[in-house]
Amino acid sequence: MKATRWLGFALVLCACRKAQETDIARGAGQAAPDAASKVQAAIADAATDVAQDCPAVLAPILEQVQRMFRARDSAGIEKNIRREWGAVEEPCRIGAWYGAAAAMMEPPRPMAFEAPGVKLERRVDAIQAALAQPVDLDVLRITALLSRLEDGVQLPADACDRAREQAALVTVVSQSGANDRAHYVCGHAALVAGDGAAAEREFGAIAEPSSYGDLDLRRSEAVSMGGDRASALRFAKQAAAMSYEDGRIARIWDADRKAIVEAAKRIVAGKDS
Repeated sequence: MKATRWLGFALVLCACRKAQETDIARGAGQAAPDAASKVQAAIADAATDVAQDCPAVLAPILEQVQRMFRARDSAGIEKNIRREWGAVEEPCRIGAWYGAAAAMMEPPRPMAFEAPGVKLERRVDAIQAALAQPVDLDVLRITALLSRLEDGVQLPADACDRAREQAALVTVVSQSGANDRAHYVCGHAALVAGDGAAAEREFGAIAEPSSYGDLDLRRSEAVSMGGDRASALRFAKQAAAMSYEDGRIARIWDADRKAIVEAAKRIVAGKDS
């Protein structure tokens, strides 16, 4: 982050020098904006340039979050993530930054994520802070997952529209993964709306189902809304069989996996619908 801060200072300095050169070029007979206005404009431009570097600043943290669930030395990776996360400064405390904290907080007793001026003690706190930032597709994915697992987490009413818009902006190289996340978010949104058929269409369109730990359970719920008991039972049995390794592949904590498995077992036993 020091490098990012110095980049901002350098941009301001260059902008101010350019403003001076422009004044000289105008000549004495032309009115020029006051110095304070030019400096403020230079600072705003510099802040914009620094903000555009935020994906690069956050990329190492987000990559480690991805790896941590499959790594043998997960404790070492988590330590690195917490250190690097806490060193991130404005303007890069964006949705993805808060989303990383939400993904890393292990239930049922998560360890708080802290940075200067920020302390997140619960996943719901991290999610709410993330949703207050400009929309982020992975934040919507995490929100959809936790909306059925964590008290207080709610999927925004316009989550599906926002997810589709973000997926459309993703480069062709990663389009499949982005589309999957949009389908997942929209499937959850359809469940909330009570539209099981729409939810099943969205969930069924996901190309990499192993990346979504609660997918079979949610598909069971979706088809059950339409009265398809046989399919609901089949999906529930698949969800009930989710192993520890399956959960790690889907990047969910074991407490969340167990909650999903128990909910699926209730459906199989006929104690839930």
